[in-house]
Amino acid sequence: APQSLWCWGRCVPSSTSSTDSSAAATTTAGAAATTLNNGGDVADVAQANNMRSRKRSPVDVRFWSEQGRGVIAMSFGVAHGAALDDAGELWAWNVEDREPIKLAAAPSRWLGLARGRYTSLACSGNGLYAVTSSGALLHWSSVAVPDAAPTRACSTAAASGTPAPPSPVRLGGALAAVSATAVAASESHVLVTAKDGALFAFGANERGQLGIGIGSEGSQEGGTSDSVGGSGGCVEKLAAEEAARVALPAGARVVGAACGHGHSVAVLDDGSAFAWGDDRHLQLGLRDDSIKALRRGATHASRPAAVSGPWLADGRDGRVRAVAAGGGGTEGGHTAFLVETTRGDELYTCGYGRWGALGARAFSHIAGLRPVTTLASLREYDEALGRVVPLRILGVACGDAHTAAVLSSGNVFTWGWNDGGQLGDGGKAATHTPVMLKAPAEFRLSRFAHVACGPASTAAWS
Repeated sequence: APQSLWCWGRCVPSSTSSTDSSAAATTTAGAAATTLNNGGDVADVAQANNMRSRKRSPVDVRFWSEQGRGVIAMSFGVAHGAALDDAGELWAWNVEDREPIKLAAAPSRWLGLARGRYTSLACSGNGLYAVTSSGALLHWSSVAVPDAAPTRACSTAAASGTPAPPSPVRLGGALAAVSATAVAASESHVLVTAKDGALFAFGANERGQLGIGIGSEGSQEGGTSDSVGGSGGCVEKLAAEEAARVALPAGARVVGAACGHGHSVAVLDDGSAFAWGDDRHLQLGLRDDSIKALRRGATHASRPAAVSGPWLADGRDGRVRAVAAGGGGTEGGHTAFLVETTRGDELYTCGYGRWGALGARAFSHIAGLRPVTTLASLREYDEALGRVVPLRILGVACGDAHTAAVLSSGNVFTWGWNDGGQLGDGGKAATHTPVMLKAPAEFRLSRFAHVACGPASTAAWS
């Protein structure tokens, strides 16, 4: 069966793979926007509204399924998105800001590879990073394409005179000796997982998010900084060619990593998790929210520290399977830990709670590690076992101020802030409690297995 892929929020791509229909819709939307800006009838933009990128309910994106393709990964920036398909090809699109209407271009097939395929991707605030099967890391500083983005291959677009996507830069220097397998990015820093399980970082380090020390305290804290480029650990920023190895325990193998704006988190193959960077809102999961702990605790950790969560208590023998992170600054920053325990899957969150992104059933200011009890209470009947069992949590993702999770039942739950429609419930109100998306009907009947979040965008696919 064709893959089911739905997107909502700010950066929804054009839903059809037809170049003609996309162009026609874009033309109609542009004309309607001009009409409205010139004082025309608001009713004239009804058709154009179908192409707006800010969707408050899930949109059925058939772009790839109509071509017989399936999406295996997605990522969003502030005003753009990217997807990796099952053929190892990379696609990207940007939001055209024609106020009061925001239009999403059709996805454009990005630079094709002469050999190999793309294996991982991550959007930064305005750019895009991608890893190739040969272990190279490529960077596009912008995904903006002049005029409408083409839906055809770059070579075809170039031959037809259609503007081609920009060319990437292959990141070298310290990274030239790294065989990359995965990449994670925020607006200001990047984490690169290597084939041997090592983790490398570059970018801003003002809150210690690179995990290599910061300022003078870099020489005072425990651990060592292995700088591939020889730049040393006491830095406030590292260029890509100066990428440094994050000081994790000897023999550690990273299997997943995530970035908030000013903090980082990683999960190892032994099920342990480490966090570092900004901790002003307890987003690292290292402190509880008692007054005593808050008064004596540091507001950041510039070296990786082990997260000893509640999942290690009461004989649950919890192992962290995945991590997600988002937001930051003075009013943001939260982290999610997906944990396998003897009682089933459990989801824990921590950090800034005023937007509801912790799923704690309250708009708390800040909070230490807490289970998302709404999901923990869900059950289903297992015919093979002949009994009721807890639903498994297949995946979790964090935006700037919202969170999404997908369960083994195929249902998607969202919670947090909703100014851009990123919750997908059709409204504008925020919620501190996970809500299952039930509309439209086609969405409700789909069985999803994956979710992805951007600053104010969300996607789910089978």
